[in-house]
Amino acid sequence: MKSVRDKYALEPEDGIESADAANEKRDSSYQTAEIIEDSPTKRKYSPEEKKLLKKVILAVMPLVCTVQYVQITDKFTLNAAGVYGIYEDTGVTHDQYSILGSIFYVGFLVFQFPNAYLLQRLPISKYFGAIISCWGVVLMCMSAGKKFSELAGLRFLLGLLEATSAPTILLIINLFFRRKEQTICIAAMQLSSEVAVIFSNAIIYGIGYMHGLAGLGAWKWNFIIWGAVTVLLGFFVIVFLPDQKESRWFRLTSTEKQIIKERVADTGMVQDKQFKKKHIIEAIKEPRLYCYCLIVILLCLQNGTVSLYSSQIIRDSGFSRVDSVILNVPRGFTAIIIMVIAGYISQRYHDTLRVGASMAIVFFIGALILAAVPPERGASRLVGIYLSTMLPAYVLMQASCSKNVVGYTKKTFYNACIYVAICVGNFIGPLMFVEHQAPRYMGALIGYMVADIIAALLFIYLYWWHKRENQRRQKLKDEGILPPVPVDRDELDLTDVEDLNFIYHP
Repeated sequence: MKSVRDKYALEPEDGIESADAANEKRDSSYQTAEIIEDSPTKRKYSPEEKKLLKKVILAVMPLVCTVQYVQITDKFTLNAAGVYGIYEDTGVTHDQYSILGSIFYVGFLVFQFPNAYLLQRLPISKYFGAIISCWGVVLMCMSAGKKFSELAGLRFLLGLLEATSAPTILLIINLFFRRKEQTICIAAMQLSSEVAVIFSNAIIYGIGYMHGLAGLGAWKWNFIIWGAVTVLLGFFVIVFLPDQKESRWFRLTSTEKQIIKERVADTGMVQDKQFKKKHIIEAIKEPRLYCYCLIVILLCLQNGTVSLYSSQIIRDSGFSRVDSVILNVPRGFTAIIIMVIAGYISQRYHDTLRVGASMAIVFFIGALILAAVPPERGASRLVGIYLSTMLPAYVLMQASCSKNVVGYTKKTFYNACIYVAICVGNFIGPLMFVEHQAPRYMGALIGYMVADIIAALLFIYLYWWHKRENQRRQKLKDEGILPPVPVDRDELDLTDVEDLNFIYHP
């Protein structure tokens, strides 16, 4: 088997210009910033690329963030149903309600790998938009559920359909944005989740006063209204979401077409319809795959529970049924503030993983407050709810994965594995909130705290792993045995392991 150096090195006697000459020619042909391979943070944008970037942002990010907003809101519908009458109308028990929260992630898990395959075979926007409209229909059907078995079946189907959302959004971001830009895009996508916490909970609070309208409970109106919104959004995605680098929605000039081709080299993603088994094998052999997945599982234990039970925890702390919904709103503000601070520090010091570790500690503090403060001190306990947001730690983990995993099939596989981990964590988390431990749930909260500490340690390990690999590659470069950058690097779909010129961003 040829080494990476042998496979991709270009020899002058083959009738092809030298790699150095070819690279100089390529770099001079675009009116874009100089790419400094080992210093990507020093990039400057030309006026032409700035104009192009604005087009890409306006065409992609509003739809992407709206999809994320609606998906998170869909999850709040069951949370609010817990205080809006679903127990009384359907006869479900506390533990069955936990299963309704968990079974969603069984469906979510089942469709991860089929979704990864279909994303390489089908037009992304058409496929994604159709799925969104279908999950909106299922969400509306939740209002017709009369018993646990019917609700459980619909929740499973909803998880199956929503499994497509985040992996598809991340894939779209990877296709259109440079690696440095991807952190901000992923943060914007996730921040839209917290915007949903703020505005959707305020809307759901208002829906609470629709109880009895047309003979329907408030929880049923919640599913009907948000389901209809989701169906409509699906049609917009089918029509307007770009899924090719030269999409008509970008309205590219001839110069911009050249620039966008050059940008592909720095996205960490070459769109390739061929499913490459060697990418999967390479990913499976990497310890960081298991670290990323374990971080997600550990953080999602607490996240899954708070996302499902926050309204009931607040109600059990002495607040009214409707007020328990509106008091979720500050949780969104808190998450945004912490995320902005974490994002600023990460960008300012070019450090993703150690900042991620500190955010896992903030998550730990939220669980600690919930465990230490008794329910009768309701106002103080709210602080624990508001700090129990995994958003900052998760965004930084996902940004690290997005920037440091390269190769179309490999990146798609990593994303699928991470969303399997999301399923596992969010499935187990609510089941730890057993009825006989109410209202303190001390056993579950201690488990969440231990998980958060382990997650912080894994962030530190990943930082060390990437730094060590960068040092190894720098040593190869210093010794003069690093293979040259291939002239057709943009089209080869190399992984980060195959391309030894690739520099990791810890």
